[in-house]
Amino acid sequence: MEGIAGFVIAGAVIYLVCRAIKTYRHKTIVRAGDTMPEKARRALAAKRIEALQARATKEDRQRVKAEAETQRLLKLALTCPRCDKLALPIPDTKNRYHCPDCEYQFAGDPHNL
Repeated sequence: MEGIAGFVIAGAVIYLVCRAIKTYRHKTIVRAGDTMPEKARRALAAKRIEALQARATKEDRQRVKAEAETQRLLKLALTCPRCDKLALPIPDTKNRYHCPDCEYQFAGDPHNL
């Protein structure tokens, strides 16, 4: 019984080692680009460049949108009566403002948020 079990375990170990070597060789060959044809390599590079450009464009749009929102809030901001710093309008109110520095809330000019 021990002989058969040892034979099965040895066979399993050999199988796993061979599979690991094959996986390692496959990864190194693909990384080196030896098996990929030039046309496929160029197509893959073009797809990666397009994806990077799309992501950069999306990030630029988000950044511009955030800057525009900041500018709009600063135009609506009033000076806090307590600390004389900018207080931002509170959304879903008609004329309430909140100072982020001293945490004071007060009523002021109407805003459209």
